[in-house]
Amino acid sequence: KDYLHGALKRDTRYKPLDAAETDDVNIVITIAGRRYQIDDPDSIDIANYGVVATSENNETDVIVPSEINSIDALKRRLKGKEINQIYVFRAVIIR
Repeated sequence: KDYLHGALKRDTRYKPLDAAETDDVNIVITIAGRRYQIDDPDSIDIANYGVVATSENNETDVIVPSEINSIDALKRRLKGKEINQIYVFRAVIIR
C-alpha cells in the first residue's frame, strides 16, 4: 500500500503534468513482482527486471526496465552513491 501511494504521490523523478500536456503523453505501466537481493549487478537482466538500490544513508532508488537500456546505464545512474543493498524484481511493462 505505502509503495503504491509513494509511487503516485511522492515520486520526485518527474514533475506533475499540466492538463494541456496530456495529449502528448505516452503512459507506461510497470507491474512489479517480489524483490529479492542480489550480489552481482552485472548479472541483472535489465530487459525484464527492475532494480531497487539502497544507499548507506537509506536513500532508495527504484529503476524500472524502461528507464535503462544497459548495465552501464544502471552503473552511471548509481555512480557516486554508496550502495549497500541491491534488489531486483521481475517487471512486466505495459505500453
